[in-house]
Amino acid sequence: MRAPVEAPTIEGKSCSRCGVVKPLSAFYRSAKGPMGRQRWCKMCQAEVKAAAAVKYPEIARSARRVRYEKAGGYKGKIERLTSLDKGKIAFREAVAKGPVSRAYWLLDIPPSQLPVVEKLVRSPRGETDLDSLLALFSALPTRQDRGKRLRWVVLHLRKRFAGTGYTIHSLGYGKGYRLGPIEAAP
Repeated sequence: MRAPVEAPTIEGKSCSRCGVVKPLSAFYRSAKGPMGRQRWCKMCQAEVKAAAAVKYPEIARSARRVRYEKAGGYKGKIERLTSLDKGKIAFREAVAKGPVSRAYWLLDIPPSQLPVVEKLVRSPRGETDLDSLLALFSALPTRQDRGKRLRWVVLHLRKRFAGTGYTIHSLGYGKGYRLGPIEAAP
């Protein structure tokens, strides 16, 4: 009886653009290639795409818009974030003349209540204040990170306001949060 023949394991592949031998994980999958991978590595493809986006910005913008709409667009992203966040939205969209132009994040505290917020948020050691929390929040690069950070800020502020008569209320779908008395309906 013969032993089963094992297929040779291929651990690396040479990029046809840069010529460097890289592991298979550095190449996108493809059904066309003999090894099941594309010819160029991921880094080379990213360089080519970035150069094309600089050279032809209108084409890059329209292609990005088409890709985003195929993937569900802004509405799909809002629905996914809503389901993850149990119905609470940490951002709202600025709608221009046509489609959504940008999404931005909102922690809405009226200027008249800022001194109250500063007094309640500041820790006994003076380590945490509203400015540092919002600076941490705004320094994050992506929308998803900002949403997580804003939820963290809101939860942190709610804990800090516990027992003071104030809390952070959600203003509803896409409208952000505001500071107000605990008994006030959101």
